[in-house]
Amino acid sequence: MKRPTHPAAAFSMAEMLTVIGLLVLLMMLSTLGLGRMMAARRLEEGGRLVLEELQRARQLAAGRNVRVEVRFEEAAREGGDPPTFHRLRTGVIDRSGVFTPVGALTRLPVGVVLASDTALSPIIAAQPPETSGTAAYTAIVIRPNGMLEPRTGLSLAEPWFVTVVPERDRERPPGELVDFATLQIDPWTARATLHAP
Repeated sequence: MKRPTHPAAAFSMAEMLTVIGLLVLLMMLSTLGLGRMMAARRLEEGGRLVLEELQRARQLAAGRNVRVEVRFEEAAREGGDPPTFHRLRTGVIDRSGVFTPVGALTRLPVGVVLASDTALSPIIAAQPPETSGTAAYTAIVIRPNGMLEPRTGLSLAEPWFVTVVPERDRERPPGELVDFATLQIDPWTARATLHAP
């Protein structure tokens, strides 16, 4: 008796290579999407950290009835990268003008910095940085009544703002930025609002 012949139930080499190619393509696309998602999360976290620092400073000024300074510090990160604005330090200013830090230094997530361009962050770009210790900084001062102290180059009639950008885009012109988070600060009340596209 002869056995009936059936076609083989296995994959051909071409079918196997096609499936493997599709799997590799899907893995590459998911990795790119995951990278973009992580970058967006770091940017959002950086904006939130700046917002929280400004809110704490405002509460500190009102609660202790003192002037509070929020410093945006420019320093090099570990690894020899060029200095960038990626740290915030809040402190009380006593009657003689001495700055005393309050709380811990706040660092933005790796890969996220504060823009130093005039169009993106006039708070940082309005005046040349001062130095304290090893870091250069620009600062805003919140009075006990909630009002920001006037600064040269910034009008009290317009909101003040600072923008958080991906570190790779810090030199990019403002019109070309896609990912950013801007904190708008009302100079009369020191209330900050976070805006992100």
